[in-house]
Amino acid sequence: MTMRLSLYEQLDRDMLEAHTARLAEERRQRELAELRRELVGAQLDLAIIDLKRNLGIKYDSNQPRVPAGQPEGGRWTAQPGRAASEPTPASIIARARRLNLAARPDRYPMCLDLCYPLLERYQPPWSDRNENDFHR
Repeated sequence: MTMRLSLYEQLDRDMLEAHTARLAEERRQRELAELRRELVGAQLDLAIIDLKRNLGIKYDSNQPRVPAGQPEGGRWTAQPGRAASEPTPASIIARARRLNLAARPDRYPMCLDLCYPLLERYQPPWSDRNENDFHR
């Protein structure tokens, strides 16, 4: 013979079961959210790898750097003391002057393309060095 539960015991058991079910559902939701975060992180890592592959960026820890304290200090270099990927402002200005804009105004867009990297160099916010080099 089974004993019948009182109304209060039945309510207590139902509330306990509902609480247990709610805790289990919350745990599943947290685990699902964690899996989604890991998936997004993996997708971001893959996107970065793909971008680097498409841009042809290769890391070589043995490649020399320009010594600290110099204008381009810390950048990768092909030769000690000179940045590999960026021409010097003096060489850019000399090449722009050889375009002879006074005689050939049609070369103005070429001059702009040549000189534009001068504006993209890192400078402190208060510096106008890039603009001065660009207008030279």
